[in-house]
Amino acid sequence: GIYSLNLSKNTWNIKKLISGPCYSLIKYDGGYAYSMSEQGLIICDKKFKTKKIFKINSSLRAHGVSFSQKYKSFLSLNNYR
Repeated sequence: GIYSLNLSKNTWNIKKLISGPCYSLIKYDGGYAYSMSEQGLIICDKKFKTKKIFKINSSLRAHGVSFSQKYKSFLSLNNYR
């Protein structure tokens, strides 16, 4: 999942934002991009509201995500294939 953690001296607050196995959260276009093996590459705003989903075959197990400014493309590290 993806969690928000707020720290203040000796106290903290944890809030779950996204449930499920999430990988490789990056900043992108004023929000974020992250991968989930079951859903693909998810683009969301800064409050984690989904804007777009790019499907990735779940058998590839997408774990890493990066964005190339040069090629204006996402790159994904996949296990198994």
